[in-house]
Amino acid sequence: MIWDEWASITRFLESSRMTLLPAAMRWEELLQLNPTAANLEFETQGTLYRVSLEQHISALRNTRPLYSSAFLHYFALAEAAAADFLGREDLVGCNGIEDWAEQLLSAAGAGWRNDDERVGIVELGVVRNLIAHGEREYSKRAVTKLKAAGMSPAPSQGDRVVLDYETLKRYRSRLKSLLNRSGLGAAAV
Repeated sequence: MIWDEWASITRFLESSRMTLLPAAMRWEELLQLNPTAANLEFETQGTLYRVSLEQHISALRNTRPLYSSAFLHYFALAEAAAADFLGREDLVGCNGIEDWAEQLLSAAGAGWRNDDERVGIVELGVVRNLIAHGEREYSKRAVTKLKAAGMSPAPSQGDRVVLDYETLKRYRSRLKSLLNRSGLGAAAV
């Protein structure tokens, strides 16, 4: 069920956040005590991983992979739920989330509450595509799509794609709201 997996992703996200920051702080304390500490080595399942202590700390402090992973999983769950709800194998042929979101709302006898809601959904699709393809900056194509949807102000080409915790929560909330309004009944996660 979608909401069981949704809750699992949320628990993973929050547990990871609770673990990573304190771990980074402990390693930073170690580095302060021993500034000459060079490399860490870990062997897991026959694979040796070497990393400098500074790189290790940097990796622990870099939340982008965690937030990106959570966002992509939430998006994929919403997309799969939409396909199921619409009785489709997949959403091939849809013109992005704005298309299948509109189909969901229509099937539920609803529509966009306002232009901001629709633009917010378009933003989700644009950011999802950028993140899924490893882009860290808004492309010309992404900016053009956001402007065509009516986003104002829209980011400029070359602006950094921000996915911090607050932004992730906002995006997750938009997806849940869409699914709830479409009759897919989100659990409280």
